[in-house]
Amino acid sequence: MSSPGTDRQTRPPGGAVRAKQPRSSAATAVRLLARRVHFLAGIVVAPFLVVLCLTGLVYAVSPQIHEDLYHSQLYANEPNGSPRPVSEQVRAALVAHPEGALRSVSTPSGPDRTTQVVLSVPGLRGTGDGAEGRTVFVDPYTNYINGELTTVGDLLPANVWLRKLHSNLHLGEPGRLYAELAASWLPLIILGGLVLWLAQPRRRKRVTWRELLVPTQRGATERWARLRGVHGPLGLWLAVGLLILGTTGLTISQYAGGRSDQAANPLHFRAPTLTAAPVRVPTSPSAMPEVPPPVTPPLLPETPRSTPEVVAGVPESSAAKPEAPPSVPEAPPSVPETTTVPGTTPPEPTTPETPSREPERPSLLPTIPPLLPSIPPELPSIPLGSSPVLLASPTFPAAANPARIGIDHALAVARAAGLGGEVIVTPPNGDGGVFTIAERSVGLPIQRDSIAIDPYTAQVTERIGWEDYSLAAKLTTLSAEFHTGTLFGLANQLLLAVLAIGLLVLIGLGYRMWWVHNPYRGKWASLPPPVWRQLSRQAVALVLLTAVALSWVLAVLGISLVAFVALDSAINAVRRRRAGTANR
Repeated sequence: MSSPGTDRQTRPPGGAVRAKQPRSSAATAVRLLARRVHFLAGIVVAPFLVVLCLTGLVYAVSPQIHEDLYHSQLYANEPNGSPRPVSEQVRAALVAHPEGALRSVSTPSGPDRTTQVVLSVPGLRGTGDGAEGRTVFVDPYTNYINGELTTVGDLLPANVWLRKLHSNLHLGEPGRLYAELAASWLPLIILGGLVLWLAQPRRRKRVTWRELLVPTQRGATERWARLRGVHGPLGLWLAVGLLILGTTGLTISQYAGGRSDQAANPLHFRAPTLTAAPVRVPTSPSAMPEVPPPVTPPLLPETPRSTPEVVAGVPESSAAKPEAPPSVPEAPPSVPETTTVPGTTPPEPTTPETPSREPERPSLLPTIPPLLPSIPPELPSIPLGSSPVLLASPTFPAAANPARIGIDHALAVARAAGLGGEVIVTPPNGDGGVFTIAERSVGLPIQRDSIAIDPYTAQVTERIGWEDYSLAAKLTTLSAEFHTGTLFGLANQLLLAVLAIGLLVLIGLGYRMWWVHNPYRGKWASLPPPVWRQLSRQAVALVLLTAVALSWVLAVLGISLVAFVALDSAINAVRRRRAGTANR
């Protein structure tokens, strides 16, 4: 694509003011306007684009960084045998953090991966989607804790750091302006370059498609022309990819993408979410339907407890105190009757001795080492969320309060409902809360189903699938995954790397062309002249309406456009005044 300001200009010596310029044709006016936008925006915005390209290159390979940096946390030690129930893995994580409360559970994405148990513990920062969580990585085959990290959503620490570097340079909300400024202007710069490069056949003779599509320096005698022969075709090949890259970046930006939410936009650009409406809490055992719980083996040998309460997060079979057989009072030892033989002394009566406690007999069963050496035999009660969530089978304690189905049962319901792959399970919040289970798998094929499950009846109360997404929401979801390099795996990452490197080359060639073609080194005399006076009133009105519409959709673009026009007008006014003073 042609570098703005590189077309040769004929200026009077000394920068004299021209006479009134005649109106240009529509095609010429569009080309002149594209030339000025491409040049000015390219010079001002290019440094921000360079930073975005460099940080984006690093972020594109973040999956490989995670695999190497967090290998011990993400992978199971010996993935052999059958995985343990998820409720046992949750209990293992909560025993390690008795001060925490269960926030969510992410099932393994593969047979060799660990389960991620996200806890809310004191000392974490953030609220809402940006809230931090303490993620405990549990080996699903041994319930061994492989490690724990502080995460944000489903992002690991390195991913969070790289994303903030790319989006705001770790400067907070003010830093997001630089990324959105560059992403907002990138499509306009690309479109301006396309107009300049493709308009050549009308003003140059014998320009072939080969010259338009193939970068070459053949036939060019000047350095500027040789650079232009590479800049133009390279920009043409990268134009579509760069337009998609800039547009997809805007969909996840703060002001452009953030404005397209459910509350402010009736087109529903954002993905739909479950309402998770509260359910009716049964008031008596008779109101509870029969819900057979899934049979799961116990995690640890049963340990008698002082009270028969059901421990939250622990299957009832392992948490309830085993009932002792009814005690039968022992009869006192009988005294055998004796017969006195005449002529003999009767035996002295013997006093019955108190029966001594029978010594403990050694167990005939072999000693089994515990699966979790660090877990004490007496487990504390486990809080899950804002209210206790019973991950055991439905039953009624002594207080006659209805219990909820277990997390294993909720997962079984989700699998039966068609949810596959990696899922995120969120426990109920409050007495009337529901289990929410959502598919987490990214990329193709699309898996975006989520359901809500009544914890008292094990019935699916709500479901949202990919078919429920609006067209705008589907495009937004796919564009976000493409921009982060997760839509189609390694090929997506390589494509992003090619686009970033190609844009860096285009910026370098553009700056070099401007420097070579600038006959007034160190001055702004080589800038393309203003074209407003050469446009018709209809063209000016159309340009203004387009600018207003873009400014409403892209707030940062609108503010920066006003600043650019004001600065450009001030510079031109100063130049005209100086030129008029010199000609007097």
